[in-house]
Amino acid sequence: MLRWMRKGLASRGAIVSARNHAFFVPHRGADGHRSVPDGQGGKGADTLPTMGLARVLKERWMKRLAWLWIVWLAGCQQVVGMDDYVFDRAEYACVDACGALEECGKNGCCVAKSVRLPGGFSIDATEVTWSQYETWLSKKPSREGQPEFCGWNNTYAHAPNCMNNMPKCQGASCDNLPVVCVDWCDAYAYCRAVGKRLCGKIGGGSVSESDFEDSSKGQWDAACSSGGYSKYVYGDKYHAGKCHDSGEMASEVGTHPDCKSPDSHYAGVLDLNGNVSEWEDSCKAYSGEDDSCRMRGGSIREAVKENNSCINTTGSQRDFSADNVGFRCCSKP
Repeated sequence: MLRWMRKGLASRGAIVSARNHAFFVPHRGADGHRSVPDGQGGKGADTLPTMGLARVLKERWMKRLAWLWIVWLAGCQQVVGMDDYVFDRAEYACVDACGALEECGKNGCCVAKSVRLPGGFSIDATEVTWSQYETWLSKKPSREGQPEFCGWNNTYAHAPNCMNNMPKCQGASCDNLPVVCVDWCDAYAYCRAVGKRLCGKIGGGSVSESDFEDSSKGQWDAACSSGGYSKYVYGDKYHAGKCHDSGEMASEVGTHPDCKSPDSHYAGVLDLNGNVSEWEDSCKAYSGEDDSCRMRGGSIREAVKENNSCINTTGSQRDFSADNVGFRCCSKP
């Protein structure tokens, strides 16, 4: 079985390196003995025999190989039952090569690269792209597990009426555009499926009605304002052209290099102003599709371009979608 799994992994080009795997390491107790939980090295044992260590390592290695084999078979869809199994990022194995602003995420998806910020959380470097969302969507992700207020959401596909109204792109030219025509629940489900969350409150949960502009409370606002420093992602005064704030359709992510903070701690996060507005986990109610939820950052459709700012916020129903509304993900607390 092990030989068969190794052969399958090798045939897909997956490289498994022992140094990239966080094998179980027994901790040293107050008495100086190395110990392991019951069932891993002897029931109730407070010392770890050599054979116990060998068995633990073998079991851990088999689990990781099994998980990688599941990824190979399942592509990047969420693997049911694996949500609570914690893996280091180095253990993820993507079949396809990821781009410069991407990383290999949970269950083998190429996802937007996470940028660690001073507030103790991470946020996507860019909006989720068309390619990233379509790859996940092509695996027919389960609609089970959505929160009750998203119980009405019976598909993660782009809203047809929205797609009919948006300017068309063709083939690979769509890949690096921000994904649009998705509602709040679609964004929430995608972020959860790739091991992240829709940006909300620092430390977990939703941003309240009174705190959405408080950079010490909200993940999105902290990233955009450089921790409360500025009105725009790049500073306190509006500068036309630094971000994509006009045009018929959105631009590819990362193509406006000046649309970022001058502070090196936040400079890895791009396109927070303009391009497309971004859903945030900040809603006035949590009952269903009619709840009003926030969209941040402005977009190419703003009549007053100065409104493409960190403090600009609009709201719409949870089931709303438009060709100038997308999203990005943040880390779990």
